[in-house]
Amino acid sequence: MSSGKYDREGFMKIMLALKSNYRNFPARDPESQEVWFQMLKDIPIKDLRNAVIKLISESEFPPTIADIRKHTVESRGDAIISPSDAWGEVEKAIRNFGSYREQEALEELSPLTRRIVKSLGFKNLCYSENQMADRAHFIKLYSGMMETEKKKMQLPDNLRKEIQGREEKNKEKLKENVQNLLEGKDL
Repeated sequence: MSSGKYDREGFMKIMLALKSNYRNFPARDPESQEVWFQMLKDIPIKDLRNAVIKLISESEFPPTIADIRKHTVESRGDAIISPSDAWGEVEKAIRNFGSYREQEALEELSPLTRRIVKSLGFKNLCYSENQMADRAHFIKLYSGMMETEKKKMQLPDNLRKEIQGREEKNKEKLKENVQNLLEGKDL
């Protein structure tokens, strides 16, 4: 169990806690427990345990796999920062690096913040004379993407990697199609 992920023994202890707290917990038979194990095995034991403790403490109804995955994402404080904290990162990067050190500034931003800033243009944000409008626009974009990212984070690792691979293939295909169009080639 020291590897961060858990084995069946650690998993069974968590299942025992759920079964002992919820009389009508659905995963009582070995087949159901195997489904739960397969769907939760990518979550580090500490995160899984914390999510289950929180659920047992707050809910009188047994959780689903989705409930546990959602609470795991929510309980990891470093997963995705709030929109206002993300804007604070942007302001700090502008102050510390200015428009001439864009690459260094982008490297200092959290991943989601970096994606939004790239889409808005770091230099545009540096030279802007309407910080309030920039902040509002950034927060609106960030909030929407934050929800999408949280949902992605709830997915099991293997499924998330498969989706990411497909997205990257689609991006490459799109770049190829744009290049062909620019060169006057048929699609």
